[in-house]
Amino acid sequence: FNGSKTEACHLLQIWILANQRAAEPRYDQKKPLPPSNSLRLAASPDGAEGSIAIRQDARLSIGRLDEGKELKPELASGRHAWIQVISGRLEVGSQVLEPGDAAAVSDARVVPLKGLGRDTHFIYFDLS
Repeated sequence: FNGSKTEACHLLQIWILANQRAAEPRYDQKKPLPPSNSLRLAASPDGAEGSIAIRQDARLSIGRLDEGKELKPELASGRHAWIQVISGRLEVGSQVLEPGDAAAVSDARVVPLKGLGRDTHFIYFDLS
């Protein structure tokens, strides 16, 4: 929910199945977006870098790219990426994604991401 009575809220609700049975659900939120042209870790198994701790072998990062800027996150062997566009336009490899679009990447060492719109926001999932 939006806790502000005066500011609009763009909410994304993400469900990740826990790797433990009967675990107490966790809820959390983070406000600050990353600086332009970067990824900021938002959720991880161990709460690294001030991220939200989750019970799963997954790392979620919030990405922000200006038009024409690129990021090339690396994927470890056996890992997969899911990229979900929040706003702007994002090129993932040769695919152009719009808000609400997503792309899955497997069997790649590097995931090329390029901002095509002004102030593109996305979530980058690094999954087992």
